Amino acid sequence: MVTPGQWWRAHPFSLSAAPTDNTLRFTVGNRGDDTALMQTIKPGTRVILEGPYGVFTEDRRTQENVVLIAAGIGAPPIRALAESIAARPGDVSIIYRIRNKNDAALAEELAAIAKHRGFYLHILEGSRKSPTSWLPAGADDHLPDDERLVKRCPKVAKSDIYICGPAAFTKAVEKSLHIAGTPVNQIHAEEFAW
Repeated sequence: MVTPGQWWRAHPFSLSAAPTDNTLRFTVGNRGDDTALMQTIKPGTRVILEGPYGVFTEDRRTQENVVLIAAGIGAPPIRALAESIAARPGDVSIIYRIRNKNDAALAEELAAIAKHRGFYLHILEGSRKSPTSWLPAGADDHLPDDERLVKRCPKVAKSDIYICGPAAFTKAVEKSLHIAGTPVNQIHAEEFAW
């Protein structure tokens, strides 16, 4: 119940775990906007949820193989997909792009899910090799991003790709995927516009 004098706040968030009959899990980083207020909510506080919205679901899947690619704020929905996606061991690769270990809030959970489900996990840590690259500097810097991606995920052109992260990251990944031959209808990106 909202009473006079209270503020009504709305903000989109993505699930960070597969929903159950009585639980929805959100992982929210403090970005200084309404996200900072999330830390003040006490257990038992009633909230109003609406949705789901968007098309970032397994329902879009057309291929047996799947590549899940996350960076920053994109890790929670990728974690939820990794946990719930219907797949056999070896069918899924997860790429988690981080600047450093402090930037890897869900790395341990993704590692546990990958190990339990038989998925491949690539945690790519470090500064970008160039301003237009989404990959970190490394031993294979002489290769363009699309070739570095194919080196890690050889079936990328015959996989459904789910990308979630900052807009510039997502655009750079999409460019690599197009060059690597992944059809547009197999690329599914979560758009954060708020």
